[in-house]
Amino acid sequence: MKPKRYARQDGMAQPRMLKDFAYVNGEWRRARSGCTISICNPSDGEWIADVPALSSEESTEAVNAAHTAFPAWAARLPQERAEILYRWFCLICEQKEDLALLMTLEQGKPISEARFRNFGVTMRLPNLSNYAGLPSRAGGGILFVLAVQKVMTTYRII
Repeated sequence: MKPKRYARQDGMAQPRMLKDFAYVNGEWRRARSGCTISICNPSDGEWIADVPALSSEESTEAVNAAHTAFPAWAARLPQERAEILYRWFCLICEQKEDLALLMTLEQGKPISEARFRNFGVTMRLPNLSNYAGLPSRAGGGILFVLAVQKVMTTYRII
């Protein structure tokens, strides 16, 4: 019988970040079949958690839910989307140590690499911060193309 608390979860500031559910259509859920996939640390084989083994049908439902949700996201003003991305950025900043630990456990990479190098948490934060701030830096202008008499709108990121 596997323990109720997952391996090394006690070392996390926010143990609730380690989820054993799939996030589909705005809710956390298990596979309908109850089947799971065990996630183990590849560096030492230690069991970390069991995650739902979604069926092909359930995976398709998740993709379809994302497609259904996209128009509402796209309809938001750029400033609203930026605010949401910025809040996400702040949450990642607050939890970057736990995220790095989860990356280390799941991928077996050294914690220093999970924090900084390549696709580490800290190295990706400037990208998210940049995307969150784009609407406040976008400017526009109108160019007249005389040859075909069309109006084009251009955006310049400052």
